[in-house]
Amino acid sequence: PLLFCMKCKKVKTAPIANGTGQTRKILVIGDSTVNSGYLIKAINDYFSTDAMNVNLIGTRNTGGILHEGRSGWTFDNYFTQPSISGVANPFFDGTTFNFSNYLTTTSQTIGSNDWVFLQLGINDLYSIAGNFLGGDVDSKILQMQTQLQEIISQIHAVNSSIRIGIVMTTPPAISQDATANLLQSAFYSSEYYLKKGLIKWWDKLLNLF
Repeated sequence: PLLFCMKCKKVKTAPIANGTGQTRKILVIGDSTVNSGYLIKAINDYFSTDAMNVNLIGTRNTGGILHEGRSGWTFDNYFTQPSISGVANPFFDGTTFNFSNYLTTTSQTIGSNDWVFLQLGINDLYSIAGNFLGGDVDSKILQMQTQLQEIISQIHAVNSSIRIGIVMTTPPAISQDATANLLQSAFYSSEYYLKKGLIKWWDKLLNLF
C-alpha cells in the first residue's frame, strides 16, 4: 500500500563527529522556566557526551549551571527594572534593555556561532490575561513583539553571526495536573489565558520567525 502524510517535516541530520574540538557558548535569557534549571540542565546533559562542547554563561546559577533566568519576569521587566526583590537586572542600563552594556559590565563575551536563547512571554500574558474579564492582549502582544525584535537587533549589533533561538512559550507549569490546577484557580481564566493569550503569542512567533 502507498503511505502518505497529511503534514510532512524535513529533518536535517549531521555526522556524529560534527563539531569535534569546538566549544559554543550559550546564553539563555528567560523567566522561571529557565531559572528552575530544567532547560539548562537538559542542554548541559545533551552535550556532556557530544563531540562538540558547550559552555553556558550568565550571572545567575542554578545547580552549577549559569544562565540569565529570573522567576516571574516579563519582557517589560528586562526593559524597565534595575532589580526586583533583590534580583538584579544587568541588562538594564538605567534607561532600557542594553545587550552590549550587559556584556561589558558583566565581563561576558560571546561571538560568532555562539547562541542566545530567549524564553519569555508567559508572565507578560499572565499579567494581561490573568483575570476573568481579560485585558488588551493584542496590545500586549504587539509590545512583546517590539521588545523581542529590539533584543534580537541589539544582539546582532554586537555580532551579526551570533545565533538566536526563540523558545516557544511553554504551558504555565511543569506537569499537566499542575497546569490545570493553576488555570482553574480563582485568579486565572483558562479560556482567556490560553485562547486569547498563549495561542495568539504562539501564532505571532510562528508567523514572524
